[in-house]
Amino acid sequence: MSIKEGFIFYDEDLERLNIRLLDDCKQHFYDGLHCGDTLQIYNGTKWIDVRVEHSDSKGWYLVGYEGNPEFLCARIEA
Repeated sequence: MSIKEGFIFYDEDLERLNIRLLDDCKQHFYDGLHCGDTLQIYNGTKWIDVRVEHSDSKGWYLVGYEGNPEFLCARIEA
């Protein structure tokens, strides 16, 4: 396994958060994020550990980060 980097977005086809991976200038995607998945996001100053969760009231969110997770730079072991 290796660390992959990309940007978080809401994947309408999967109906969940996903990561658009940065890989040799080609467009690749992670297979969708699931509740309990752990990854790191860059908050503008440092990488922080977060966990993906979902609730009916909040929708998809990251434990350990307050705010909209879309378009954040992320890295995950894949």
